[in-house]
Amino acid sequence: MENLESIVAVKAAFPGKYIQGDGVIAQLGGIIGSFGNRGLILSSRTAKTSVLDRFFKDFEGKGVGQGATQTEIIMEVFGGECCEGELMRLADIVKR
Repeated sequence: MENLESIVAVKAAFPGKYIQGDGVIAQLGGIIGSFGNRGLILSSRTAKTSVLDRFFKDFEGKGVGQGATQTEIIMEVFGGECCEGELMRLADIVKR
């Protein structure tokens, strides 16, 4: 396992866009592609099960979501604490 000092950040794209309001989750598909062809969405367990799982099911086969060919999106539940162990876990996931 690498330490945090050996990881080089290539891009940081937040908070490049902040959108809030009724129905904005439906716009997520159009926004995701602007960040590249691979991404990580980190959320709470509640947000994943109540919002994101349903959203990505609606977009399967349309170039967005898990298993899509145009944009690979990894959805991961936050481990609960911002610490070196959690950062290393997420770094390992995005390196795959």
